Amino acid sequence: MGITLASNFDVNAALPLDSRMIVADLTARDAIAAGRRFQGMCVYVVADTLTYQLKTGILNADWVEYGGGAGAAVTYVQKFSGDGGSLTFTLAADPLAIENTMVFVDGVYQQKTLSYVLNTPDIDFVVAPPIGTDNIEVIYATPVSPLVIPDDYITTVHILDGAVTDDKIVSMDAAKLTGTLPLGNLPTSNIFKTASSAVFSTTTSATYVDVTNLSQAITCSGTRAVEVSLESNIDLAIVSSTTSAGRIAFVRNGTVLNEVAVPISNSYIPSTFRFLDASPPAGSNTYKIQIKNPSGTTVVQYCSMVVRET
Repeated sequence: MGITLASNFDVNAALPLDSRMIVADLTARDAIAAGRRFQGMCVYVVADTLTYQLKTGILNADWVEYGGGAGAAVTYVQKFSGDGGSLTFTLAADPLAIENTMVFVDGVYQQKTLSYVLNTPDIDFVVAPPIGTDNIEVIYATPVSPLVIPDDYITTVHILDGAVTDDKIVSMDAAKLTGTLPLGNLPTSNIFKTASSAVFSTTTSATYVDVTNLSQAITCSGTRAVEVSLESNIDLAIVSSTTSAGRIAFVRNGTVLNEVAVPISNSYIPSTFRFLDASPPAGSNTYKIQIKNPSGTTVVQYCSMVVRET
């Protein structure tokens, strides 16, 4: 609320209307008597070229850099002309809080919340300022908007080609190599491929016979399954005097885990045929491919077996 003066004064005088508004240094600022302080009071310190405000109280510990607390700020000085009836005046920027404003009418400081309130970005007076040209002065600060980087603006590759060398991989701390490996990305030491001889044949009937070279030992973790598959050009021909089908078996440690029927005479096993051993025991296990024909001759050509933990 304004103060009634006994006589006129010159608002354009070179000195501040209130001598508390400008002090020489921080010592002088802190020496302002408690009875002459109020919350929201602003003081310019010449030695610092900064303005300080009593933000949350009137003690010296309550002084903060004016407009501070949320990064850099931009200070505005905006003038309005009163018409004796208007209560609301719109600011050009948003000061965010009433503490970031100082309002003078005819050079007289207006008490925050008592003389005006901030309904951002409007200043609303309790009593309409009198008629005058540029007789309302509002000094306020707004925090600088943070830099916003548009989507897809940064296109630089984080790791340049060739930056990860063998030396860096070899020297990597083993403690960083943790977690569960995804399926299909296991170390090569857990993948074994065994090729058969060019031609394997047997005349043993009605019993399983190991296929030459299709045998592989693997050390199992006991926590992951083992996949056994037939790969490459797989040509299995069974010549028999009966119509009964022959059979191919997947074997672990001498025990048949799974078997599939093979029709008689020049039949082919798909190269994508696979068997999954869901619960292999921990430790060394030997996997084999075995053949059983009903009667006659079995011929296997150009086979290979792949064994791996999954």
